[in-house]
Amino acid sequence: MLRLVVACSVLRGPLAFRDSVPKSSPPRRVAPWRRPRAFMTATLDSVDAAFLEAEAFKEEDEEERAPAATSRAREWFDGALAAAGGARESAAEADQVHVHHVQCGVRRDGEFRSRAISDGAAVGRVAVEAEILGPHARFDFLGLQLGAGDQNLDLRTALRHTAGDAESVQDIRNVAGERAKLTFKGRIAVPVTGQKTNADQICKSLLLDDGATVNAMPSLEIVADDVKCTHGATIADLDEEGLFYLNSRMLSEKDARKLLLKAFCYDIVQRTDLLPPATVDRLDAKLSQLTV
Repeated sequence: MLRLVVACSVLRGPLAFRDSVPKSSPPRRVAPWRRPRAFMTATLDSVDAAFLEAEAFKEEDEEERAPAATSRAREWFDGALAAAGGARESAAEADQVHVHHVQCGVRRDGEFRSRAISDGAAVGRVAVEAEILGPHARFDFLGLQLGAGDQNLDLRTALRHTAGDAESVQDIRNVAGERAKLTFKGRIAVPVTGQKTNADQICKSLLLDDGATVNAMPSLEIVADDVKCTHGATIADLDEEGLFYLNSRMLSEKDARKLLLKAFCYDIVQRTDLLPPATVDRLDAKLSQLTV
């Protein structure tokens, strides 16, 4: 278990956490579960930090390698934070099972930004639980899932506006091709103490093939009577008028589809700090796979 306690006047990032999975010796017969845990707390006057979590899988002999499974948990609790955020990128092998769970509490005047990109595991789930604990706090979450082949990817958020006079923003993008199954389930709860809450949640999905599936389930549970909360979900194929326009500008069908896909996804990617070039290259390769 990794425990990070920050107690100073000023912290400025970035910080990076990278798990390295060594080659198995002796060969694995049964897929092992790895359960890394981390607890991070900050009690500071000023924070402007970003955290990147990534996994690096070392090469193994294909005959010796068995599918592995990872269950990961992160807990964040902040004090008077100016800004704190985390970027999670999943670069698991194609036969990996990956479960990632984040919990955070945002107090007065704090802001927590979280970005999740899931595109590598055969079966993956990212779950984010957050609670607004003080006025003028802000929760900002962006999520991107890219699925192809037989991937099964799941993204879930649960946000509770316990304190009033605060805001939250959630923007989720899904791209499902071939036989992939993608799921988003998001819940925003506003109890009677959450007056003057401003919360937005939107999930946009592209369904590229008949065999692919997207399940989008945003929800609101509101008890307070002085709030501004919105949620919504859209599922569609690529815009036909956009494809026609690009084709008329001498782009091939494949290039036009890739350009529209990239524009859809990179609206999230460009707002994600700390992504290494290798991750961007991997995402480009995945988009090329989805436009074959």
